Amino acid sequence: MAGLGEVPRPPARRGPRLGTHIRFAVNRGLAVVLTGHVEGDVIQHTEIFFPLRALDLPVGHIVAVLEEMEIFERSKRVRRAATAPP
Repeated sequence: MAGLGEVPRPPARRGPRLGTHIRFAVNRGLAVVLTGHVEGDVIQHTEIFFPLRALDLPVGHIVAVLEEMEIFERSKRVRRAATAPP
């Protein structure tokens, strides 16, 4: 218990901070996405979404970095025609 004139200490942190986890996950995702990338190539959203999700990597953060690098292009949504049941 803190007495007069003493400043109470905050609880000790246990484990790495959340930002550290995100940074390492983004670095890992960029390594996955940029493997085999050649200068001038554009990366499509559909190319990276499922591989990154399968590895449980933060797609949004990785997309933000790729957009900053100006090598990312959002894929146009393809609407599938509704088929009538037989």
